[in-house]
Amino acid sequence: MWDAPTLLTHFADMQEFWDWVRTCAEGRSLFYGLDPYPGALDALRRLDAEGHDLVILTTKPDFSVDDTYDWLALHEVPSVEVHILTRETPRASTSETFRRDLAILATPPETTCGRRKRLDVRGRASP
Repeated sequence: MWDAPTLLTHFADMQEFWDWVRTCAEGRSLFYGLDPYPGALDALRRLDAEGHDLVILTTKPDFSVDDTYDWLALHEVPSVEVHILTRETPRASTSETFRRDLAILATPPETTCGRRKRLDVRGRASP
């Protein structure tokens, strides 16, 4: 429900909500000012230490892309790739990239030069 902020908060309309989101974190967007979920960074760092390739795929409004990259750096989120989709991201290329990445994730390690462990689509280590 995309209009939930108007139903659950003091915002009169969605435009007022999005105006707030753009600058609510000391002049930066909401996406810079949020704290990580408790335990999430520890879990990601543990997976990284075990040799998993972590790929971040998220969608954000155009105005918050830089803040999102800055947030990832600020919190030292481990990853080998970051993909931030916006409204301008062509959906065909997004779905093609997703299919390609799923194929890579499901590929046994010996065919990917045995560099690092890969997770299959259910998050289990590939054989």
